[in-house]
Amino acid sequence: MDAWDKSLTGALMFSGGYSVQVLEGEQESVEATFERIQQDSRHGNVQLVAFEPVAEHSFGNWSMAYIGKLGEADEYLSGLAEKTSFDPASLDGQHLFQTLKERVLEAA
Repeated sequence: MDAWDKSLTGALMFSGGYSVQVLEGEQESVEATFERIQQDSRHGNVQLVAFEPVAEHSFGNWSMAYIGKLGEADEYLSGLAEKTSFDPASLDGQHLFQTLKERVLEAA
C-alpha cells in the first residue's frame, strides 16, 4: 500500500490541543492508517470512538478535510474535553461525526 491511499478520505478538526478525526475507506486502509496514527509519537491518548461500515464516503471530495482555528472548534472541543475528559465511553461517535461533517460543509 502507498504511504497515502487515495481511496482513503476523511476530515480532521483540531483546536486547543485536541483533535477529532474521521477516516473512511476500505477497512484495510482505515485500519493501517489508524495504526500509524497510534504509533506516531506526536499523538497522545488516541481513542477510537466508533468503527462502523458506511454506504458511501461523506468526505469524498477531500483526501483529508481540515477544520481548525475556528472559534466554534475551540469552544466545541474545549467543552467536550471538560465534559468527558475524552473518555471513549462518554463520547457519541455519531454526534462527533455529524459535528465534523457540519463544520467541513460550513468551511467549504
